Amino acid sequence: MNKWNDIVLTLRELKDIGVDESVYQKRIEEQFKFLGWSIAGGCVESKPILPEGNSKSLVPDIVLKKNGERVLAVEVKEPNNHLKARQEIQLFSYMRQLELRVGLYIGEKWQLYYNAPDDKENPHPVLTATLTPDLEDGTRFCELLTYENFSLESLESFCSKQLHRQRYRNSLHEALSLLNEDDKGTTLLFDLLRRKLMEKEVFEDILDDELQLVKLSYEFGKVTKLKPTKVKSPTEKKKLIKYSLNGGPAMFMTKIALEAVRQYVKRNPTATFAEIEERFPKSLIGGRAMVRKYSELRDLMEAGSKEINRYSASPNEILTSADNVEFVVCTQWHAGNFPRLVKTLKELKWIVKRV
Repeated sequence: MNKWNDIVLTLRELKDIGVDESVYQKRIEEQFKFLGWSIAGGCVESKPILPEGNSKSLVPDIVLKKNGERVLAVEVKEPNNHLKARQEIQLFSYMRQLELRVGLYIGEKWQLYYNAPDDKENPHPVLTATLTPDLEDGTRFCELLTYENFSLESLESFCSKQLHRQRYRNSLHEALSLLNEDDKGTTLLFDLLRRKLMEKEVFEDILDDELQLVKLSYEFGKVTKLKPTKVKSPTEKKKLIKYSLNGGPAMFMTKIALEAVRQYVKRNPTATFAEIEERFPKSLIGGRAMVRKYSELRDLMEAGSKEINRYSASPNEILTSADNVEFVVCTQWHAGNFPRLVKTLKELKWIVKRV
């Protein structure tokens, strides 16, 4: 940590007084000497000329050499610089000319770039350290760039691992962000919870009833400003989210489900109950059938069961299939299973909007 702190102390003083690039470069070269790269021994080349073609040449700010081999190109900018894309491109051109996969930018920060063998894009920044004391990444820079232990192979291996970690983070971030869409994350949480509770023998109807009392929500990557907690009135507590189906009026989940099946029957006048049951299967809602024959529920009611209370069974809510089967639609919808119904309706090219 002390080496990095010494470097920071020197460079921060230059930043504070606002020195120009040439002065800053001289002090940078001294910092490499501090890390074991001998200037007198030719380990620190200042503005070497690199021939490019017949009449052109490139002049990197600094090139480090070990055992006579050029191992690192360094692009230096003034300490109050704000890194720009064209400055990165300068460094990349030096890396290509020297056939190096790693390059270093030093200005208002230290930033290491890596050009992966399997990548056709520009080199990626894989390690960054601002001019801040006691910085872990600053210490890592000193470890990687100390002359005695420096190895181009080890440096490339480190950069490769860093890039692999970055790519994993990016892909994970993208996957988690996608779960924000259409309550996919909330659906996943409910599915995981239900699966966990299903590991033991359960009564599915009771389980689904209890899960309706669970409130889960998924949110990734959004900053929510905390507001003072206030006591909600009974009216506020009962407010639920409404949806519209195919541009229709705003309705709760239960009514959307009923209206969806009603519209399906209307648009498919030849559909039998078996076909309707196949289109709206039990898996959409969970522990009980989404559509069920009215006669079955009536028989259960006569036997003392209250299962019919979990279905839209008013006279104007009972539907009839093409094969003259009277049936009803389940009302047991919540944030965990409703997105599955939405997905099914979208497969029909129907539009479900949250109001």
